[in-house]
Amino acid sequence: MRYVLVIILAASGCFSQSSTFAGPGTIAGPGTVAGGANTSGITYVNQTLPYHNTSTNTATSASTNMTGANFFITAAMTFDSTALTCGDSVGGNSWQYATNYSNVTLCYAINATASGTQTFTCKSNFVGCITYGFTFPDTNGAIDQQCGLGPGSGTSIQPSASCTPTVNNELIFTAIGLTATSTTPSVSGTGSFSTPGFLNFSSGTNYGVAAAYQIQTTKTAEQPTWSFSNQGGFATVSVTLQTFEP
Repeated sequence: MRYVLVIILAASGCFSQSSTFAGPGTIAGPGTVAGGANTSGITYVNQTLPYHNTSTNTATSASTNMTGANFFITAAMTFDSTALTCGDSVGGNSWQYATNYSNVTLCYAINATASGTQTFTCKSNFVGCITYGFTFPDTNGAIDQQCGLGPGSGTSIQPSASCTPTVNNELIFTAIGLTATSTTPSVSGTGSFSTPGFLNFSSGTNYGVAAAYQIQTTKTAEQPTWSFSNQGGFATVSVTLQTFEP
C-alpha cells in the first residue's frame, strides 16, 4: 500500500535539481526556476539525508547545515503516526503536525531557529523521515490547504482531490509512504516538483518515505501523481499534499 500527502506554503517559482549524497536516499536542491522569477522571498535552504530508527524508536538525522532557514518540514512514514513526535537539536522550536493519511504525515516548525550543525529527530515505531529547510518571509505562516489519500495499492497514487492555494506564491509539499520496497518514486503535476528525496522500505527496520516540493508563482490547483515500482509484493501507499500561506 502507498500513502500520499501534499502541503502548500507561500512562495514563487519552481525548483528542480537532484544531487546524490553518500548514504541512503537522494537529496534534491534548488535548480531551474519555472513559471517566473522568485519574488516571494521563500527559498530552499537544504535538506537532510533520509533517516530512520535503529535499535530505538527515535530516528536522528545526520548533522545538516540549515543556516538561514526559519521553516522546517519533516515528511514521516511510521507504523503509528498518532505516536509520532518530531524535534531538532536547537531546542525551543515548536513542531506542529498535519493530518495524517494512513500513517504518512508532515511535521513542521514555523519561525524556527536554525544552525549549521543541526540534527532532526522523529520518534515512532519503524519510522522513516526526511527534513527540508526553507527561508520563509512571513514568520506567522500557516497551513492553507491539505489533501491526501490512503491507503492505496498499485504503482501510482495521487490525493483524492486537488488542492488550490488561496493566494499566489505558495509552497506546495507532497510526500508518500511505502510499506514495500520500490525503485525511486517520481512525481508529476501541473507544475514542476523537485526531484524526490527517498528512503526505501526495509523490512523490520523502517517504512519507506519520499517527498518533493514546488513553489508557485500563480495559485494553481495541484493533484500530483506519484509513480513507483512495487518490488516487495503486496504493498500499501498513502499520499499527502499540503500548502502553506504567509
